[in-house]
Amino acid sequence: MKPIAQGCADHQFHQPDQRIFQMARYNLENAILLDAQKKKDVEAIIKRLYRKMEIMKMDQKASGSNRFHDTAEMITLLDMLSRQLGIDK
Repeated sequence: MKPIAQGCADHQFHQPDQRIFQMARYNLENAILLDAQKKKDVEAIIKRLYRKMEIMKMDQKASGSNRFHDTAEMITLLDMLSRQLGIDK
């Protein structure tokens, strides 16, 4: 890691080496390679999770619970995940 700035005498701030990000990106790309059947299975799981979360959000909102905000965030995260995987919901 490369020092970004010199703080107190005993503290340094570091910027991660770009090689770490390249290695992580390479490993992630290999981990998410999906053949046709796996992609179909993942699509079905994401659709089911999305539907369950929508039902939870509606129930929580109807009951006056503030937890529906958390469920809405989970739906957003699931959308982001499906976009990253190249899967339509």
